[in-house]
Amino acid sequence: MHDCVKSLMAFLRLQCGTLRIRLALRLIGLFSLLLCLCLVLVCAMEFLFIRNHVRRLLNTYTTEFQYEYICRMEEPPDGTPLPLNKIPQHWLKAIDGVISNFHPFGAYSISHENHYSIAGTAEGTPCLVEYDSRLDFVPKVQRFTADGHLDYLRAEFHEEMFAHRADQMFLLSTTPNGTLRCASEFEKNFLEATLERMQKSPVEDGYFPLTVADEDCLLQFSTLYDGNRLVIGVDVEKYRKFILQEIYVFLGVLLAMIPVGAIVAFYMSRHVLQGLVQLGNQTREIAKGNFTQQLPRQENVQEINDLIDSFNSMATKIHGLLMELQDVSDNVAHDLRTPLTRMKAQAELELQRGNAVDIAATVAENCDDMLLLINTMLELTRLERHFQPVAPVPVNLNALLLKLHEAFSTLVEDKCIDFKLDLPEKQIHVLATPRGIEQMIANLIDNAIKYTPPGGRIDISLTEQSGTAELHVADTGCGIPENEISKIFNRFYRCDHSRTTPGNGLGLSMVKAVAESIGGKVCVQSVLHHGTTFTVSMPIDVFASPPAVTVEKK
Repeated sequence: MHDCVKSLMAFLRLQCGTLRIRLALRLIGLFSLLLCLCLVLVCAMEFLFIRNHVRRLLNTYTTEFQYEYICRMEEPPDGTPLPLNKIPQHWLKAIDGVISNFHPFGAYSISHENHYSIAGTAEGTPCLVEYDSRLDFVPKVQRFTADGHLDYLRAEFHEEMFAHRADQMFLLSTTPNGTLRCASEFEKNFLEATLERMQKSPVEDGYFPLTVADEDCLLQFSTLYDGNRLVIGVDVEKYRKFILQEIYVFLGVLLAMIPVGAIVAFYMSRHVLQGLVQLGNQTREIAKGNFTQQLPRQENVQEINDLIDSFNSMATKIHGLLMELQDVSDNVAHDLRTPLTRMKAQAELELQRGNAVDIAATVAENCDDMLLLINTMLELTRLERHFQPVAPVPVNLNALLLKLHEAFSTLVEDKCIDFKLDLPEKQIHVLATPRGIEQMIANLIDNAIKYTPPGGRIDISLTEQSGTAELHVADTGCGIPENEISKIFNRFYRCDHSRTTPGNGLGLSMVKAVAESIGGKVCVQSVLHHGTTFTVSMPIDVFASPPAVTVEKK
């Protein structure tokens, strides 16, 4: 049993450590948080609604009892209570023109007749004023005596209690110092607490919360026209219970929605992370050596697609690098095997003849070939890693091209090739190592001579374009197939038609490495059977001040 528990706990820890489970748990937490926020928002709205509803109810009854206390009659049957602060000042001015010193205490609007009934006092006498807002006219004024108001109010209290439960609302009237005048039937503890609060200190007109025996109610105090007080209370306990019931219902819905949210979250996490799962599977395939796998793109998941594209590109480049490494290994083995085989055969032949001197010469010659190959590879590595053992200096390209042109002239004449050099008047300098840039240009000229047939033409020109020196080496040789142009700068790569020509396939690799080491680049344009043009662009050393020279040599 203990082992089973340990295994279960280990499995849960392993699953909780996966990105899918963690993402699903975060989605569930976010979903639950949103539901809780909705609960808080709903409860806040319910609370505000109930508070405003209770206050409107208290205002309605206060207006009604103020009106009935003055007039000793029911409020207009089709009237709407009008708050005293909503009575326009020009109405009161119109009323003052008819009855002076009028103070309103309760008002009702009869909208379909544009009439208003306003109860108040004029010089201490209760009266009722009828006002026509359309004509701004007071058609009628009624005055009342001060007798019988309390009995009428007591009767109205009992009448209202028939319409409302006694445990939900209570009504009472007191003297200014808190002595009870009349009250509706309600619990004595509320009555005692209200009277005690009024007798303790004066209570201004307005709302006052009161808690008795863990039950809450809201009171509204108002002053009647004769100075006595009117108190109306509403039990808010039922509203609080209503909010609690809604909270319980919402919590139940929340608990019921959590499993649904968990299912949705697990499905969404599985859908979103599908690309990562496939990426992991492909990584395992690559670890086995299979670099041809390509992940399919996902629908509507841009971030995962970006990751998939990057991984596919990386896998393709790794595959290309491995294939290039394999080709380089094969070519190196071939280039090293050839001089070793020749050296071995020559040594065996000379041993049979007994000629030790020729054996030594052959061994030395082939060792020189292998050392040249190895040194070229090391030089390429240093250039590609931007490691320069010698500091670059300004190199005069005009002078260097003149020197190389003269050096290759004899070889060109033997093949009857038209060999031209075109240099500008301005002396152009570049910042480079003299040996490296000389080797780069020599490789380009040697390639042009090697693949240009007798009677052909080689043109070398140097130009300046916006602070950049451009060296052009053009020939009328055999050209390069279009599908092989992008590969000619790879180490040891040789086109099919050039495999019978002497060389090791490192010349153009060296050209590209030297050009890039000085901030330049190499471009090639070729038409099969018509010729090839190599263009090397190099930044000019603007601090050099060369003399002018014009040279054109054939």
